Amino acid sequence: KSQSGAIKDWESAVKEGEKSLKEADKVRNKADGDNEVAQAIALLESLVAEASIDAWVHMTDNYIYRGSEKQANDKIREGLARYPNDPRLLDARQRVAMAASNNDRGWVIQRPSGGGGQPLR
Repeated sequence: KSQSGAIKDWESAVKEGEKSLKEADKVRNKADGDNEVAQAIALLESLVAEASIDAWVHMTDNYIYRGSEKQANDKIREGLARYPNDPRLLDARQRVAMAASNNDRGWVIQRPSGGGGQPLR
């Protein structure tokens, strides 16, 4: 699958997760304090958070790899807006900052000294 197709799939997954959480809120409101329902919704929220965070990290890394630091930054901001203290998202933000500060066009493997000085892509 192409990188663009993968990003669309990850974006779709995040949207579907958000829809699921909205539906869960409706169920929670109707459940009137039912403990089993509350536990099931807590599990759903945890799974959606995990999947959404994974998607944002993958999208961010994909954009970094392509040399699209602005798009990578946009994606990581979306994730941090929803989960501001998640360590994986914070690490991904650091990768975006490093890629932007290096002003490289994605991840680059440098040749050792004496190897002609040309980066490998």
